[in-house]
Amino acid sequence: MTVTSAVLKSIQVTPANPTMAKGNAVQLIAQGMYSDGSSVDISSSVAWTSSNTDIVTVTADGLATGVTEGIIAVEASKDSIESNTANVTVTSAV
Repeated sequence: MTVTSAVLKSIQVTPANPTMAKGNAVQLIAQGMYSDGSSVDISSSVAWTSSNTDIVTVTADGLATGVTEGIIAVEASKDSIESNTANVTVTSAV
């Protein structure tokens, strides 16, 4: 009998379309879906990418902070697997 480890198949980032005011933050979650059917929060072990860090910065654990107004794309990746795109909107400060 051969036992194999579960393999990461996909990554789902939530929320998919968050909105925040400039200066505020939203916690993004990267959920890893594995070949054995399990689903695990892998937010702190993925590489987070912001399409424009002048608008939104993202920490290593997925905390997205609005720097200035705009809409950008954030993705997470691990082991050559890329997530869905989260479209993050930053509005004027409240």
